[in-house]
Amino acid sequence: MPIEDTPIYKELREYRIVKSREERIKAYYIYNNAQMEQIIAEMPETYGELMQIKGFADKNCSKYGDAIIDIVKKHK
Repeated sequence: MPIEDTPIYKELREYRIVKSREERIKAYYIYNNAQMEQIIAEMPETYGELMQIKGFADKNCSKYGDAIIDIVKKHK
């Protein structure tokens, strides 16, 4: 199954779309496709683990980290 067809990919993509519309920013400012695929590959459960993904800094973790980690845990 292609990664784009997995439930976690679809949920992470939908979360990114919703947040980008709420904040009126480009979706890739939240995380880009490569970062989303890295999230799926690494399945981070903590801020520390999430920050190991290239491009994730304190700002992104503090704004979106809880939701991302919740999505990951749901799909473990």
